[in-house]
Amino acid sequence: MSREQIARAIAQTPQRRVTYVVDTSTVGIAAAQAIDGLLMGAGATYIDAPVSGGVTGARARTLSVMFAGTDAACRAVEPVLAGLSDRRRRVGDRPGMAQALKLANNFLSATALAATSEAIAFGVSVGLDMATMVEVIDASSGQSAATSDKFPNHVLNGRYSAGFGNALMAKDLELYIGAVEAQGSPSLLGRVTESVWVRFAAAEPGADFTRIYPFLADR
Repeated sequence: MSREQIARAIAQTPQRRVTYVVDTSTVGIAAAQAIDGLLMGAGATYIDAPVSGGVTGARARTLSVMFAGTDAACRAVEPVLAGLSDRRRRVGDRPGMAQALKLANNFLSATALAATSEAIAFGVSVGLDMATMVEVIDASSGQSAATSDKFPNHVLNGRYSAGFGNALMAKDLELYIGAVEAQGSPSLLGRVTESVWVRFAAAEPGADFTRIYPFLADR
């Protein structure tokens, strides 16, 4: 069913109860704005509310929920957002703004994990112990979620089970680059990061995104 058909179905439903739609997906700025327009025409209000934190964050109520919408809409859906996580932040007054922040966040996450993987592979190649490297870097200026979470919990033990697919990361980076170019912002590092993840997703379809380490190390 197309977006237009969904909007018409909502508008034509007798005594419908849908007045607000909270979208926790990462769909990009343009899509969020388009959905907002369609729902507005059908008499419903759209709240842009992507989340970050994965399966573990959902279970622990530590998801980062970034949301954007009108004052009235955000007040109305606050109980729903509170049910998702204890970590919520309104980041804008119109749909698309939360998408922009989520895409920026995932660009940083993807870049940090890929760069850390490359750095760790280098250290291991000269004889350094991986666990020692991760511990020292995590206490130094190279610290990131890659050293505090992804490597200790998914790479060192060989589990590779963070619960986020490489294809999803590649998709988010493609959305990020598209949004950056639409804004005329710089995208030199973005393009490099995107190309790495697109190649990884093509080489190992459906792999957990933490498997970026062996993908890069084996090369």
